[in-house]
Amino acid sequence: MILDTLDRADELLRGISPEFAAAADWLKQNAGKLETLPPGRIEVQPARSPSDALPDVYVNVEDTTLREADEALFERHRKYADIQVVISGPEAFEVSLEALLPEVPYDEPRDIEFFAGSAALRGCLMPGQFVVYLPGEAHKPALRTVPGAPASIRKAVVKVRCLPPRDSRPL
Repeated sequence: MILDTLDRADELLRGISPEFAAAADWLKQNAGKLETLPPGRIEVQPARSPSDALPDVYVNVEDTTLREADEALFERHRKYADIQVVISGPEAFEVSLEALLPEVPYDEPRDIEFFAGSAALRGCLMPGQFVVYLPGEAHKPALRTVPGAPASIRKAVVKVRCLPPRDSRPL
């Protein structure tokens, strides 16, 4: 997990992989206009393999309803990292480091699975901040900071493929 401010995203993300460099470029180019982006998916870097249904890097701009922590499950991804950027907030999140109990089986097209468990860390994202969750890191996003806090936020979730395409490199 990486947690920092958008003005440092380029220096922190660029060297991880070409896909993270593409994500850093998109964040740098759009940092001043995130508030104006309409909800929906934006393709940033197409898939290297024609057999992959999703691009290597894409962004979901979302108007998200916040939840209470005890009403939400942890989520985890296998192929994609999340770079979650709060556009209007605040948004709380939790991270778990323990072995989790599966609640919803892995959904391969959406690259997501859900688990029950307890939090090892709770944090808060404000506009202008981002958090990176790598594949395998259990996280619970979109939480209210305190009971009665604003019920919704706008965020951009940059999805970055971390596994090589199936037909180009062995795992």
